[in-house]
Amino acid sequence: MASMSAQNETFAALDRALRSAHRVDSFRPGKDRFVVFSDIHKGDGKTKSDDFVHNTHLYCFALYHYFDKGYSLILNGDCEDCWETDPADIVRAYRNTAFAAERKFNESGRYYRIVGNHDDDWKDPVKVDRHLAGAVGLVKVWPAVLLGGRILILHGHQGDSFDDKRAGRSRWIVRYFWTPMQRWGLTDRLWPILRLFGFVEAGRAAQNNFIRRERDRLLYEWAKRKRLLLIAGHTHRGMFRSFSKIDQVRAVKTELQKRVRNAHSERERLPLLVGIDFIDRVIRESREELKKDKLRNRLDDHPVPCYFNDGSCVHLNGITGIEIDRGEIRLVKWEVSDSFHDRETDMIRDPEFFATIQRRIYQAGDLKGILNAIK
Repeated sequence: MASMSAQNETFAALDRALRSAHRVDSFRPGKDRFVVFSDIHKGDGKTKSDDFVHNTHLYCFALYHYFDKGYSLILNGDCEDCWETDPADIVRAYRNTAFAAERKFNESGRYYRIVGNHDDDWKDPVKVDRHLAGAVGLVKVWPAVLLGGRILILHGHQGDSFDDKRAGRSRWIVRYFWTPMQRWGLTDRLWPILRLFGFVEAGRAAQNNFIRRERDRLLYEWAKRKRLLLIAGHTHRGMFRSFSKIDQVRAVKTELQKRVRNAHSERERLPLLVGIDFIDRVIRESREELKKDKLRNRLDDHPVPCYFNDGSCVHLNGITGIEIDRGEIRLVKWEVSDSFHDRETDMIRDPEFFATIQRRIYQAGDLKGILNAIK
């Protein structure tokens, strides 16, 4: 559990972000379409030091999909990794790919940017105009975005000891230790040793499960008190209605097990058992999360559905985000699949290639019902 002082500092920082949020009072929950991505971590384009480079084309494909469907784009912090790389190098690496896709949203008036900790350069309007404007056009970067007075989007690092209060020191460590080790291919070997002897910290929410769980809890408690639907990033772990991905797949597994018991034939049971086997494999592969969280992922015994997290765009097997779509909210993942099963809405099939791009819906819910449950 976080100390009372840590909680007070986090809550005060979140209060400040809420007061200075960009308000979108014209938001129409039943008609408007928004997609939220965070933790893109664009770097210098070099494969060993840039955590985003392997997902560049997937990210661009998803953005063009959302642009064509009429969505507005909200980039929820840590879009560029200015801790690791100079902004000019980031723009140079992604001007014709990721920034070009984002620019289309800005030119159509459907573009919102929120500052994170790794792109805290954008707190300075001079740097925004010098670097970002040339890549995506004139833009303002906000501490948070408030849709219609009830849905708040912010990065989630506010009040964090490592990533907010001591951001200058953390930035120096990332720039001059972490990034060179990545480029030399030494991170997997040296990082645990450096942590053991106290040269670096494991205090980052995206790298430490205990910190990540505490950050989730603080964001959840604050949103519950404020009676807001909060969409954050920062931890790189997707959350939906205050449940993690593991919680979500466990709930699906429970439902499938009930259906197996009520099945009338082997033909009806077998697809359900295949689904259960797949879920078990997903849980086994999430060993890092399960190692410390075990069965204690839930933030509350009966959580208020107020906390959502869009995950990140640096997963090894895809990118995750939150969709708000004409009265529905969804946690989705875009990933590459070798399946050729052609589903009209979620699969994009090209017979010339051995892979397809899939948009997987992890969870979906009625936005009005969720907002009513938060009151």
